[in-house]
Amino acid sequence: MYDITNYSSIMNIKNWITIFKQSLFKDEKKIPLLLVGGKMDLQEQRIISQRKAKIIARKLKFIKHFECSSKTGENVETIFKFLSRIMMDSGGYI
Repeated sequence: MYDITNYSSIMNIKNWITIFKQSLFKDEKKIPLLLVGGKMDLQEQRIISQRKAKIIARKLKFIKHFECSSKTGENVETIFKFLSRIMMDSGGYI
């Protein structure tokens, strides 16, 4: 997750993913990852465009990019439904 109003939050994603993957066992390395931008309710303070975030998501092999607002709840349910569907469909991700 990154903050759409804070450029350094998305620039650190690559480092966080590297650290995360290093902590996994070899057979766990196929975990599907979503890139989620938070603070969608602060559009007027947006620094990271959706286009830029989608490019980063594709480059780092995230399966999908979303944006949401925990303050308003916008897209939160959509993200959890998507993640639940991926977990159910895959049969191997727990």
